[in-house]
Amino acid sequence: MATGTIVPVEEYLRTTYEPDCDFSDGELIERHAGEYPHSRLQGLLYAYFLRRRKKWSVTPILEQRIQVRENKFLIPDICVLLGPEPKTRVLTEPQFIWIEVLSSQDRPIRVNRKVKDAVEFGAAYVWVVDPQTLESYVATKDAQYEIPDGVFRIPSMDLAVPLAELDED
Repeated sequence: MATGTIVPVEEYLRTTYEPDCDFSDGELIERHAGEYPHSRLQGLLYAYFLRRRKKWSVTPILEQRIQVRENKFLIPDICVLLGPEPKTRVLTEPQFIWIEVLSSQDRPIRVNRKVKDAVEFGAAYVWVVDPQTLESYVATKDAQYEIPDGVFRIPSMDLAVPLAELDED
């Protein structure tokens, strides 16, 4: 839900919001955060990628502002970049993996819009995960598919993230 607040992009970029907000054409858009299942899974996923950053040559980042077009900034729960750490405060290049962990207050239409924006921006993989059931799906520029076995894979990189085993690692 939008907060009803209209601000210039410059003000958005120099302001800290708790929790941070998405931004579209002057409008601040609240993000649902702060629930334990969401936070726990977000932390486990981040830690999983962080421990494998050298093996996979990736950089995982939590809740990073990303400029997806001139006046639109979105914040994925986690983004995973190929290669080294970014040098800019706000990312402007497409991510390799964009991860959204659902909260109980997320609405399908808003999640679908964010997934569409991320794919159109150029994120190679957009992964959406339900922390309660571990059901998930991936969207790419060519397809959208469920992950029936709970393991997100990118075979060309030997990358696999088994949701059910994250806290055993």
